[in-house]
Amino acid sequence: MFNRIVGCGVLLVCTAVVSGPALAGERCVVGEEFTATWCGPCVPVGNAMSAMLDQLGDNRFALLQVHISDNVTIPWGTARANQYGVTAIPTMVIDSTYKYVGSNLIAQMQAAINARMSIPTDTLINMTAQELSPSSFKVNGTVSLEATGTEKTVRIWVVQVLDYYPSGSHHRNCVRQVQGGVDVTLQPGGQYNFAYTFNLAAVDAQNLSRVKFIAFAQKPGPPYFPAEVYQGHVMTHPFPPSPIPGDLDGDGCVGQPDLGILLGNYGLTDGGDIDGDGVTGQADLGILLANYGQGCQ
Repeated sequence: MFNRIVGCGVLLVCTAVVSGPALAGERCVVGEEFTATWCGPCVPVGNAMSAMLDQLGDNRFALLQVHISDNVTIPWGTARANQYGVTAIPTMVIDSTYKYVGSNLIAQMQAAINARMSIPTDTLINMTAQELSPSSFKVNGTVSLEATGTEKTVRIWVVQVLDYYPSGSHHRNCVRQVQGGVDVTLQPGGQYNFAYTFNLAAVDAQNLSRVKFIAFAQKPGPPYFPAEVYQGHVMTHPFPPSPIPGDLDGDGCVGQPDLGILLGNYGLTDGGDIDGDGVTGQADLGILLANYGQGCQ
């Protein structure tokens, strides 16, 4: 068993003690830093979160810098701030469990990130990407629950960020666009598959090495705080490639050998079942032909 206790400070929202069973997986903590380009007190918080990101790495700390009331604000960020009741910046929300307002609570923010990181999770996220063009990517992913996990309903978000944007070392992982918001009930041992196409703005496409995709699964709101984030995941460039539907031999190219495999297994239960319906048939042939030539030189 573990106890999670949220500490209190100036303008800090406090929540009650929560108890639950110890879980098995490694957690990637999601930090939402509400900021603006014109905000002077936001700079030290941004620098501190940048240092935490460098120290912990993307695999343990998924930082989202959410701008409000400036020229890089997006509607999702404004809505997110309203849901959290953000009335002053900087505001730092950690796994939607801890909330800090102001620049004099950096030590508490860092301690909260470490505290959340030490709590295992039963929720897992994975992502890959298929490049559709130099500025367009199809992001494929899974959110799964360990076989020994507890059934839960999660809300899934997929966020595209641009690191070191707009400018300065305190601007990390600026939220550029968001898709998802889907609520899914996960059963032990089960998973949910998602796919979203992201068309990058020119500045993002020109700085592709700084583009990241961050997915996270949290308890649906309302209430939106606390609404625990169960797991986060960061995909950095170069993005792990998604398998091409129809690439049955796994060589990265949908071609003649794949067609041979499918026709050789036509009507059977495996060997060419692309759509997952349990039999190799006309639908699978259609998928293969639609992707014929993809990935081939």
